[in-house]
This record gives sequence, structure tokens and C-alpha cells, in this order.
Amino acid sequence: MEETRQNILRIAGELNHSPNLRARGLKLSRSFLIGMAVPNISKSFYADVVQGTEECLKDYGYGLILCNIVTRQSADRYLSMLRTQGVDGIISCAEIEYGWDGHLRTLAGEGTPVVMINDRVAGVDGPVVYVDQVKGGYLATKCLLDAGHRRVLFIGRSRGYINLERKKGYRQALEEAGIKPDGSLCISFDNWDEEFDAFISGLTNHQQAPTAAFIPSDLAAVKFINRLQSCGYRVPDDFSVVGFDDLSSLQWFIPGLTTIRQQKKEMGFYAAQLLLARLKGEKTEDVLLDVELVERNTVCKDKNGGTSYE
Repeated sequence: MEETRQNILRIAGELNHSPNLRARGLKLSRSFLIGMAVPNISKSFYADVVQGTEECLKDYGYGLILCNIVTRQSADRYLSMLRTQGVDGIISCAEIEYGWDGHLRTLAGEGTPVVMINDRVAGVDGPVVYVDQVKGGYLATKCLLDAGHRRVLFIGRSRGYINLERKKGYRQALEEAGIKPDGSLCISFDNWDEEFDAFISGLTNHQQAPTAAFIPSDLAAVKFINRLQSCGYRVPDDFSVVGFDDLSSLQWFIPGLTTIRQQKKEMGFYAAQLLLARLKGEKTEDVLLDVELVERNTVCKDKNGGTSYE
């Protein structure tokens, strides 16, 4: 019998055997599975957040079901899947559309513990891992103001919690510098081809054209810089830009993007920790993560020193 036991242990080791989550879950009336909903895993931002979650969960023997919600059909499918698998809890990122908020309320109403990242879904009980978005918007705009720019664009969507919080920081920095926020400088390119061309025309023909932009998304900032360069503008010599996120996928982008760094992996890690605490019946509270300005090569002094716009 001892020889048989040793053979089983040896074979299990050779096969890199790991405990069967389903068997263990049946024994303990738990699935040892966590659902995590993201708006688009193809963005490197969410890949980092998911990695942080996985790094925490693996140490506690939990598996992760990643719900990449990009259509209403996928939202419906993942709702069904999470119910079928009987997940022990759910981590949900902000800015997911396609009716996901309603699905999350349904799951929470059925007793599934929930932790949210970057925004609270109305009607869902549970802690939130926040990032100081307002501070990020403030630091980004102040960087441009400190470089002498006075006509600073905010290029971002006019909706969405995260975007609006970053816009608050933008406005705070302007007001602190004694500059009245100008609504005409807050724009969104819904159609880049048409609206960007109109924007370039304004740069060329307007005496008080903006000289810098805070764009609260690295991907949008890079797109903006590429379009500027294609029109003959130099960044930062002719126009300064600050982004937001500090995406690792852009580390080779030239010029190096000045941006706001978020703690992306930590975001996912803390969310997992909060969910595990909830599963133990422990009291949990919201977490606020800090941000920092990363200065690279897309900001330089305004050649006019800001004097022509005072």
C-alpha cells in the first residue's frame, strides 16, 4: 500500500497535479471561482488590472472567470455563465456598458458578494477601489500651466464618471492659476477625421489658439499626437500634450508621453483582497489609490510664455 501511495504522489508531481477546485468546492459548499468583468481586455490597462487580481487570488486557491464584455450578447452570456458556475464573488470594473449594471444588480440581489473598481454601481452593495482621478486631472493640467501654457484643451468625453472626475481636476488647476475655465476648450472628437481637421484649421487661423492639451487617456493622446505630426506639427515644440494611465504598451512610443500613472496592478490586487475579506464576513471599506505625474518628452515651455493669452 505504501508503494502504491508513493507511486501516486510521484505521478501527480510529474503531471504538476493541483487540487480539483470543483471537488473542494462541493465539500465546502463553495466554487472557489471569482468572476471579473472588464469593458475590453484588449486594452493593456485592463490586462494589468486583471494581472493584479490573479496574483492575489492564486495565493488563496481561487480561479478567475474573466468576463470580457464588449456587446450586449456577451453581457447576457456572462450573466448566465456566472450563475451556472456559482461564483463565490464578482469584481466589476467601471465603464462597462451593454446593460451590465443591471446584470450586476441582479447578481448582487441574489446574494453574490461584489467589489467594484473605479466607480460604484447604483443599487449594488460593496466596497470600491477608487483612483484619485481628480488629483490626476489636476496634476496633468498644472504640468502644462507650469510650462507657461494658458490656453489648455481638455479633450475627452462629456460623460462617464472617470472622465468627469479628471475634468474636475483640470478645472481646479485652471481656477487655482486664476484662469476662468473656457467651455470652448473642452472638446470631444466623436469623428476624428472631420472634427480633427476643423481643430487643425482653428490652430492655424486663430490668434488665441490653444498651445497644449490634457487628454485623459493615453491611447487618445497618442492618436492625437500622431494626427498632429501628420499635419506637420511638432510635439512638444509646437504643441504640448499630457495623457493619463501610463500604459506599459506605449513604453516605446516616440516622443515619450508625459502622463499620469495609475496603480493598475494594485487596483486589481486590492479589489481581490476586499472580496476575499467579504467572503470571510469581515468588514470592508473603500480604498483610494494615489496617482503621480510621469514627466517624459511631450511637454515644453510655451514659446510665448503665456503672455499673449492673458
